[in-house]
Amino acid sequence: MNAHIEQSSPDAKKTMTTTRVLASIVIILSIILVILIWENQKTSTQIVIVYETIPQENEGSGDEIISYQELETDAYQITYPEINTDSELIDTEVEQYINNRVEEFQIFANQDRVGAVAEFGELPEFLKRPYVLDIKAKFSNGESIDSLVLSNYQYSGGANGNADFKTFVVLNEDKVVNFIGEIIPINNRQEAKEIIVKALEDMTFEDIRGSEVLFPNALRDLDLNDVQFSITNDSNIMLYFDEYQVGPGVIGAFSIDISNTNLFDLTEL
Repeated sequence: MNAHIEQSSPDAKKTMTTTRVLASIVIILSIILVILIWENQKTSTQIVIVYETIPQENEGSGDEIISYQELETDAYQITYPEINTDSELIDTEVEQYINNRVEEFQIFANQDRVGAVAEFGELPEFLKRPYVLDIKAKFSNGESIDSLVLSNYQYSGGANGNADFKTFVVLNEDKVVNFIGEIIPINNRQEAKEIIVKALEDMTFEDIRGSEVLFPNALRDLDLNDVQFSITNDSNIMLYFDEYQVGPGVIGAFSIDISNTNLFDLTEL
């Protein structure tokens, strides 16, 4: 009996080879896609907008000195203090500063929304969260020197807000100053600057020395007429630095107690 052996034609073999190649490519692409999806889930980070105020306590003050008011619309949330100290000078200057800052922020928040609607046709999702202005106050009353410090937090979109200070120091009830350079004579400026820079370099930010994280150029070129301050107990000096003033944004706005140095002795007080 003659056996009949059926042989595949060259075209059939070519078709089978092509099918196997395509199947292999599909499998490989599927594996790559699974790996990419897994890697993306593993490494992706959810961006969460977080804002907080700079913590401040009202030293030597009660509700009769500092109270807080709130303004809220779809465009903004504003918290600000009303000040009522024994100093007409400080009350007037602080009230003027707060009123100006609140008004400017209201205009800015409203105009930002109007501009966005004009550009996109409707309010974008990223602007549906209201902007935030949070102003906190700290008052220190001394025998001859009063100080009031405003710590300001402002959020106007993005992942984080910005923080800054505004200080008011009343000397002998007849003069308001804001910067440490205003009370240090010219002849003492260099020594005072060296004391401040050393204190900044020696302070720590989450276990990192200031000399490692602060901007070297900002410390070298530090202008005492740009450094805000307050005085407690008529002689203890605290210095205040806005966000990005002398260091990166990660350290934010911060203050430093300088009372353990002889800086006060270099002032004209």
